[in-house]
Amino acid sequence: MAISIHLLTEPDGSTHYMIPVVGLPYADYDQVADRIRDGGLLQLKPVDDNPHDPRAIEVWFVDDGAQMKARVGFIPKDLTHAIRVALLVGALPSEVTVVMPTGRLNFRVEADLLEAFLGVTSGG
Repeated sequence: MAISIHLLTEPDGSTHYMIPVVGLPYADYDQVADRIRDGGLLQLKPVDDNPHDPRAIEVWFVDDGAQMKARVGFIPKDLTHAIRVALLVGALPSEVTVVMPTGRLNFRVEADLLEAFLGVTSGG
């Protein structure tokens, strides 16, 4: 299945990719959907025991004030290797910013960073 990522140009001229969160029906997204806001934070957590993708990265919503956390989905499989490497070397923080211009759950990653790690992990 092909995924679609979109390039955003911020008012300051910086560029980011919108990465969709996938697998929402298989996670706890419905329990916290009303709490997730554009500009809020999500946490990325690599997991090694996912039978569908040994490089899977879960996406979590954490509300410390309400002492609530829920796995809301996953990073698309096509991007997990690059994002895992970026997380491992500390180039990408585990907390990412929510972007929901169309109501669909996405997070943003700096364009140059994602392109660099996609190039490194694909051998290109």
